Amino acid sequence: MPADRAGALIAFEAARAREWFDRGLDLAESLDARSASCLLAMTGIYRSILHRIASRPEEILRRRVSLPVWEKAWLAARSVAAVRA
Repeated sequence: MPADRAGALIAFEAARAREWFDRGLDLAESLDARSASCLLAMTGIYRSILHRIASRPEEILRRRVSLPVWEKAWLAARSVAAVRA
């Protein structure tokens, strides 16, 4: 598959994934605090990765896109704080 077609497919799938994340977040308020924290933390981490992929879709053809540990920890801590607030 040519890179431009792959980029278009990746952009399409990223948009679909964002929609599913939005739907999933609607469930957070029906969960207990611990489960909601987990949901928000994981959604924050994966949305950040998805944002990186969507901004440079051709990058995933060359390497694995990930977040540094400090950023994952920050997103997780922010999620726990949001649930407690």
